[in-house]
Amino acid sequence: MKLNINRLFIPALAAAAMCMTACRNEGTEAAPQAPADLISFRNVDLARSFRYVNSAESYRADSDVVVACKAELLLPVDILGADITALQDSILHRAFVIPDATIANCDSAAVAFFRNRCSEAGFDLREREVHPDSIDDFYTRYNGYVSVNINPVTLTSRVLAMQTIRGQYEPYAAHGIYSIWYVNYDLNAGRIISLEDIVKPEGIAALPKLIRKQARAMSGYIGPTQITGLPADRNFYINARNELVFAYQPYEVASYAQGEVRVAIPAYRITQYLTPEGTELLF
Repeated sequence: MKLNINRLFIPALAAAAMCMTACRNEGTEAAPQAPADLISFRNVDLARSFRYVNSAESYRADSDVVVACKAELLLPVDILGADITALQDSILHRAFVIPDATIANCDSAAVAFFRNRCSEAGFDLREREVHPDSIDDFYTRYNGYVSVNINPVTLTSRVLAMQTIRGQYEPYAAHGIYSIWYVNYDLNAGRIISLEDIVKPEGIAALPKLIRKQARAMSGYIGPTQITGLPADRNFYINARNELVFAYQPYEVASYAQGEVRVAIPAYRITQYLTPEGTELLF
């Protein structure tokens, strides 16, 4: 498999501006150690196609259906000289739903994820490695797709928030489906941020009501919602305005047409519920 690597080095003090410079190398050579005041990312692109053997009759098609699978991953590899193994593992677990996925085996973990998703259709599979650029147009060149994308959504002098998007379109289905998950990282403390780290238990209990009220105020552009609790797996991220953005998956609290429902709660509205760590982080 050919691996394309971009190393993006971001000065920590300029992180909020998201100014990045990149250089491209081919191969899988190890990245040089980044200086302790810089952040670097590695870009991994890979793709496969899977033919569902003897599937034409089942799908009433002229030939066997073929599903394209593509991963576009922007993964942190150095953060201010810290050990970020736990962060990398958490991001990749979100991406591939495989507990032992690591930065070292992310390519094989991606292929295993693709193969598992395609095998759910119940057919024998014929796998083919393809160049990622050759499957940009899923809809016109293939009968279905599976995709995984990883990108940073927040990068400030204190917080890195990573987003993972898993998408899938079953051949000849009415529409595809996707899910979006987040991992938050404290750059100063060098550890993943959980909701419990920054919000007291009584605050967590109060959040559903606050989120529901805010969603109603936003209904003019996000539409009606049925929010009764926190998002599945307490899915949230911290944005560049130090708001807690709670993210609900399609179908979770609204119609599919409304997509991912994101509701931002400003930190100043929950100051009484913040832990000491949360107060330091968000103010």
